[in-house]
Amino acid sequence: MRVFFKMQLKMFYRQKSSYIIAIVLTILNIAIALALFVSLKVADPSGQLANSSEASSMFRTFMVMFGTASGFMTSAFTLQTLFYKYKEEGIYYVMQSKPITRFEIYTATIGAGTIALTTQILITSLGYFVGTFFIPALTLTSKFTSWITFFLASLLIGILSMGIGAIGHNFIQSKSYQFLAGWIPTIFVLIFFFLSTPAKTKTNIMLPLSTAKNSYVVRNYKNDQERQNAAKFVASPYRFGQYEFEVENRVSTKTNFVDSIKEANLTLYNRIYWMDVSTYFSSIFFMSNRKDGRTQEYMYTKYFNYTEDDFQKDLKEGKFIFKVIDKTADKPNINYFAMSYNPTVISELTSKKKSNDSFIEDLTNLLSDSNQRNISKRREKGFLELNDNLISKLDEVYKQKNGIFNGVLPLLTVGTLPYLLNAINNDEDVFNVIRDFIADKVEFNQEEYSKEKLMKMTKEEILKLKENPLFTNYVLKYNLTSQTAMIYLINKIIKDKYNSTLENFNANVLKQTLSSLNTLSTLKLIQWNNGSVVKFGLTKYIDPLVSIIVLLIISAALLGLGAIAYVRNNNL
Repeated sequence: MRVFFKMQLKMFYRQKSSYIIAIVLTILNIAIALALFVSLKVADPSGQLANSSEASSMFRTFMVMFGTASGFMTSAFTLQTLFYKYKEEGIYYVMQSKPITRFEIYTATIGAGTIALTTQILITSLGYFVGTFFIPALTLTSKFTSWITFFLASLLIGILSMGIGAIGHNFIQSKSYQFLAGWIPTIFVLIFFFLSTPAKTKTNIMLPLSTAKNSYVVRNYKNDQERQNAAKFVASPYRFGQYEFEVENRVSTKTNFVDSIKEANLTLYNRIYWMDVSTYFSSIFFMSNRKDGRTQEYMYTKYFNYTEDDFQKDLKEGKFIFKVIDKTADKPNINYFAMSYNPTVISELTSKKKSNDSFIEDLTNLLSDSNQRNISKRREKGFLELNDNLISKLDEVYKQKNGIFNGVLPLLTVGTLPYLLNAINNDEDVFNVIRDFIADKVEFNQEEYSKEKLMKMTKEEILKLKENPLFTNYVLKYNLTSQTAMIYLINKIIKDKYNSTLENFNANVLKQTLSSLNTLSTLKLIQWNNGSVVKFGLTKYIDPLVSIIVLLIISAALLGLGAIAYVRNNNL
């Protein structure tokens, strides 16, 4: 058997034709990456798109289908030589005089096939590795680790194809082998690729929405590292490595987030994904840089029961969360509220604009921007700007005034809430913080509207400018920053003066009063119970370890059946 094993390997490696398919697929791997890079550069000459995380995601997502198909084809071409060459050259009949059994011939062939297949897959996967250098968004570490997982996934698919061929070669001629072990599986891969398109498209739509609805609770940060981590999380939980987080359960006035995800998951592919070999490939491939394969995962939502213990824990962590107790009913009704960031507009309110820029147009561009890396960077920068130059200054004013704004004591009831909000809005010190914050956020060409002069304006002077088209953007920023300040300071009062508990207070009145402030503010008040907030998450269709085990078990079963068929088959 050992002699036959060596002979099989020599026979394979000495043939120049044995390397053709591997070389062709290697070139195709490189060509795919190069074509993507060129097309992205043509679409966006600035290079931002080519350098974005979307570029690496698009490349690796396509390589799931191509890698699965190439695994089948590489195996089909490789094993065709080993299963048939020795028969075609009459070596089998010479071996009849040697002390070797049919099972030993089969075992030696499979052993040689595994080695030959591994080297061929290694060659084709090197093409993938070279191709990653046309994808700037992938770091060197990511290039290497994704190459390893690509090689592993391709090899397991190749072994599966070998198992199919181990049975089939007993009943078909050499000319039909590639069709059985390579082309037929590839056709099924393509069919499932098209079937998966609706599911993947809906995931592509819902993922940006999930980050926009990210409900990260404002808190007192213990150190700069915690603040930096919070900035990254608000910018994009996925880039932070988080794949389950709280989102506001509201998409529009008519649709909630849970129903939107349920509807998105109602596709045929989500019922038959386990039949798709590419699903197993994807699961293994995206063990490296999971964020590149977000669209290859299954979305889910789940309700959670927010309890008093959770509330007390959050308070200890410094979160801006409070409860409202309504004792007007027969049984006290308790509702929890939290102040969270608004990722959708946080970067726009803190970024610098020119006086003639359109805020609405910028907001439209923001919502239509597909470059998630750029969006995340803007949000992260906006978060830090908001906390460093607005919230921290409001904290100083609050401490100085002890929560007494415009001479109004912080007595908070259903009746006094509007007056207290009005007092915050009319407070001169709060106004100064807001005015100074936006003074350098809008640039004017006119000398009389320099930053220094804008910082000397009174509130009345600023509001008078709203009729001037030149100041539309400036006044809008002022109003939205003012809304942010009111939401923050009213929450600060509740946390500091009322120990985060409002008694004899109606939750609906609170929501109605603050609803207008929530609309386009960088901070918003969200009810934290009764399904108003849910957990959204992504999970792989199949766990990577399960994928590896399943592929190995199926391959082993096929190889075992192939051995039985070969030993019993007399049609050699």
